[in-house]
Amino acid sequence: MRVSLFILLLFTFFLKSCYFSNCKQVSLSGADKIWFSPYSLGDTIFFISNKLNIDTFLVSDKGNYYSTCSKLELGNFQYETMRLSLESFNCHGIESDRCFSQIEFSMNSSNHDQSEKRFKLFDLKGELSSDTPSEKIMLGVSDVVYDTYLFKKDISAFSSSNHFLNSFNWHPEYGLVRYTTNKGEVFDLK
Repeated sequence: MRVSLFILLLFTFFLKSCYFSNCKQVSLSGADKIWFSPYSLGDTIFFISNKLNIDTFLVSDKGNYYSTCSKLELGNFQYETMRLSLESFNCHGIESDRCFSQIEFSMNSSNHDQSEKRFKLFDLKGELSSDTPSEKIMLGVSDVVYDTYLFKKDISAFSSSNHFLNSFNWHPEYGLVRYTTNKGEVFDLK
C-alpha cells in the first residue's frame, strides 16, 4: 500500500511539474516589431488613387500574445505572435468577411531565430521570404523613394477568388504604402 501511495505521489509530482512549470518565452525581435510601429489601435489610414478615388482603413485590432505553456503537450517554449488588422471602409464589391487586411508575425518551434511573416490584403495573401521581390516606388508627387516588399498575384502572393487585388507594397517602417487593383487603379498612402 505504501509503495502504491509513493508511486501515486511521484506520478502526481511529475504531472504537476510538466503542466504548471514555467516555459521559456521566445519573443519576436525588435526588427520584427518595427513592422507594427506605424499603426496604433483606432488609427485611420487614407489612400488616394490615380483616378482620385479615396479609400480609408481603420486599425481595428493590434496586439500580441504568447502560446500556451504546456510542457507535456507543447514543449518547453511559449512563442510570441503579433497581429494587426486593418478594416477597409470601402469593400470594393468584396464580401464583408474578406473586406479586411491582416498581418501576423509569429515565432515557431522549428526556428527560434526567424519569425514567420504573413500578410493578407483583401483577397490577396502572401508570406515574406527571401524570394519576396522588392520594389522601389515613389508615392504621389513626393520625391521620397520607398524600398518596399512587393506582394503580387501569382508571383509572391496568391488569391483564392481572383476578384479585386493585383498587388500591394509593404514597407517595414511605414506599413502598407500602395496597392493596385486588377483594373489598374493604384492607391497610394496619403
